[in-house]
Amino acid sequence: MRKFRMKTVWVLLLVAVLMTLGGVLFAAGKTEAAGQKSFLFKYGNQQPETHSRSKSMIWFKDEIEKRTNGVIKMEVYHSGTLGTEKEMFEMTVTGALQGYRGAFYEQLNPQFNLYNLPFLFQSYEEMIAFNASDMAADMCKKGSVKGVYIPATGYTGFRTVVNVKRPILVPEDLKGIKMRAPGQAPIINFYKLLGANPQEMAWSEVYMALKQGVIDGADNAPTNIEAAKVYEVAPYFTALNYMAGADPLMVNMAWYQSLPENIKPVFNQVAKEALQYWDQMEKDAAVKAIDKISNYPGVKAIDMAKQPKEAAIWEQAAKPLWQQMVDAGFFSWDDIKRAQAIIMKVRK
Repeated sequence: MRKFRMKTVWVLLLVAVLMTLGGVLFAAGKTEAAGQKSFLFKYGNQQPETHSRSKSMIWFKDEIEKRTNGVIKMEVYHSGTLGTEKEMFEMTVTGALQGYRGAFYEQLNPQFNLYNLPFLFQSYEEMIAFNASDMAADMCKKGSVKGVYIPATGYTGFRTVVNVKRPILVPEDLKGIKMRAPGQAPIINFYKLLGANPQEMAWSEVYMALKQGVIDGADNAPTNIEAAKVYEVAPYFTALNYMAGADPLMVNMAWYQSLPENIKPVFNQVAKEALQYWDQMEKDAAVKAIDKISNYPGVKAIDMAKQPKEAAIWEQAAKPLWQQMVDAGFFSWDDIKRAQAIIMKVRK
């Protein structure tokens, strides 16, 4: 009986010691986590919360906070609440904003204009494959300049057209139309070549400009056209799909460099996955957006994918822009051939 009591005492003492030691270690762990420095990632884009771009960055927020155990805290500002795309781009360069997606990425690397090469891409699958390629990774690396770091890129979808004047079936139908365009040379030059009058304007201003007759038409990805509801005031819609657009995640370089070395790879991986998620969402959302726009009362829609004869005319009419863009120094013919090699693997 005495041996049993002594054994019990020793077991109880051992349990007490282990509990005390565990409490000390737990407290130490809490202190270390509580004292660890956190990094705020303040991000903005112009699209509404329901847009695929915003949704992909809300996913990014959940994943980056979870995978870094809260070392990175993220705030997502959609719907242009932080300013225009130009303002948010400049804020990212200066560090007033840590992250942004939208226009002006070509200022970081003119090779991103490959996405704007008319009719280079013919399907979403081709763009998804290109975004996963070494060439796209090289473009992001070369674009990590001027205070901006680019961990990965997606695409903005094929550009479609709305206007108030007439159906756009062949290039001649664009002549004389005042067409809103973002401040990107390939898009502006496309319209100039085909006889339209491009007008630079922030996307947030397009709805009222169409309604008031300031412009006759506008182009954008179908998801952006649907989200902004511009088809309500511009009844002629053409799924022209004449060019795509890059969608790199732009991050303030100094902020990224300040991250702990073990956190940087996590940030890069989540960025890559978020943009892959966006690519797939944008593909699915584009199909739904085109269907919704085409079936809106009063809209007269043309799907160029179902007009092979006219599509060939558009491709031929836009071909001079290829040499023009090479001459402008955006990229080389070798770059075009490298991209085509990636695309043809999918097209076959």
